[in-house]
Amino acid sequence: MTYVDRGRVIACFTLPAVTVLLVLAVHGQWWQLQYVSDSPASTAYQIQYAIITFEPGGSVTCTSWSNIQNFEPCQNVTAQQTGSREALYVGLQDSLVGAAVLGALASVVAVMGHFGIRLGRLQLTLEIVLALTLVLVTGGFLLATTVAGPGPQAGGYCWYLSGNLTTCPAFWGSSLAFPTYNGTCLPCDDHLIWGSGYAYYETAFAVVVDAATVWMLLARRSRPFTREEQYAWMANRRQLVPGPSAARPDGPPGSSSGPGATSSVYPPPGTTWTRPPVDATHPGFRIAEHAWTCPNCQLVNSRWAVICKACRSDRPPQ
Repeated sequence: MTYVDRGRVIACFTLPAVTVLLVLAVHGQWWQLQYVSDSPASTAYQIQYAIITFEPGGSVTCTSWSNIQNFEPCQNVTAQQTGSREALYVGLQDSLVGAAVLGALASVVAVMGHFGIRLGRLQLTLEIVLALTLVLVTGGFLLATTVAGPGPQAGGYCWYLSGNLTTCPAFWGSSLAFPTYNGTCLPCDDHLIWGSGYAYYETAFAVVVDAATVWMLLARRSRPFTREEQYAWMANRRQLVPGPSAARPDGPPGSSSGPGATSSVYPPPGTTWTRPPVDATHPGFRIAEHAWTCPNCQLVNSRWAVICKACRSDRPPQ
């Protein structure tokens, strides 16, 4: 009989999952600006598009497509951010790498505890602290990049692709566009869409899962974890067992299931436990001192029996 905490078992899966999500987000798309040009006759027919992507680490990528010649919006896009936004996105990449390392360490500690390698309460505390630090660090950079917004460099791209209509003032948004540079479809319906990329959502989902894991571990922190706490929990549960367990002769210290256990504490093995007699709820109720005879069917019952084995009559008051 051992105590298995479901919350700690779940953490053995959620913490590695969080780590994988953060690793995938390190070189993913954090923020995107999309210019789309559709045919006015049918919005399902796309004429041209351009996508500018900002990634953790400060790199910028631009891709475009058009069925009209000389459409080259990416020629004015640099491959790297500059200024404070570059420092912010470099710090974002370092944060994601560090958070992934924290997640890996927390996963190792969680799996060790699940497989019985427990070095004391400090181990469980370390697991919670690592997971909590991961939430704070990653969530902090999520909030920082969102509040900071796209930045002046991205705003310049928005101004260029929209035809001097918007600078993308917020992290998410959309706008009509009326570009006039070479290769644009003048009679088309043009619009901009900007916002977070898949790496941002991967990180946000990782933060939510990790925060739920931290809450779950904190809520169950007082439950048995160390070997001594496991023994104490096992000893308390064995009070409900009819007799000594032959399958566990090497019980923990203080347990009555070991070789030196006395038979006076528990009924003999094989005793059937059923409902107690009516007077068993009385504070003065005691186990019988000797075998007793059923007044209804005259069957002699064990001193451990609380009702007659044959007719199920209550044991007479002692």
